[in-house]
Amino acid sequence: MPRVGSASVVASETGGASWCRLLDAVRVGPGGDVAEVTARQVRRVVTDLLDGLPVGVSGRMRSDRVMRGPSLPPGHSPGRAAGGRGS
Repeated sequence: MPRVGSASVVASETGGASWCRLLDAVRVGPGGDVAEVTARQVRRVVTDLLDGLPVGVSGRMRSDRVMRGPSLPPGHSPGRAAGGRGS
């Protein structure tokens, strides 16, 4: 049976409450591009429902995704020139 996923957009309530409000949900069919469906969905929600309101976007990925790049040599860090300390 093909795996069917979904993408949802929620809004956090303001104030001290931690409630969320579901704004939109879309089922992603077999072979569907989840990233494309999600981007289209977020764009539609932001332009149609939240037009003019302050918006912050955060995301959650599936637990089987690995966000790891190659190891950096000693003295290097992302965004810093070789040799460290901005030199």
